[in-house]
Amino acid sequence: MTLKQIRVSGYFNIESVYFMQKMMILFVTVKILQMLKQRNFYIINLLASYSFAIYFLHTVAFRFCSWVLLTIVPDSSQLNWPVAAMLLAIMALALTILLSVGCKKVLGRYSRMIIGA
Repeated sequence: MTLKQIRVSGYFNIESVYFMQKMMILFVTVKILQMLKQRNFYIINLLASYSFAIYFLHTVAFRFCSWVLLTIVPDSSQLNWPVAAMLLAIMALALTILLSVGCKKVLGRYSRMIIGA
């Protein structure tokens, strides 16, 4: 039976293949996380403790970082967009965490009511 015959006869569904791919990625990810369960990662703990504040403040930081990037490089055709997007995401995340830590230090116990951290 050829691939064309399978496709015509209804046994081959591309959505099923995508579903199986996602399930395998899920199983591999869960297995890796189970192996790393006993370790304590500082960056993951930091992201977990400030996750609610990151959720609220990330748009402000992302817009500011994109404005800075487009000010530095005004001609967007000169950018390597995949690299720029990765750099922008890292900068926005770092700025959001810095804003969260700063707000928590300045506002003290009231920071939880204002930024969620």
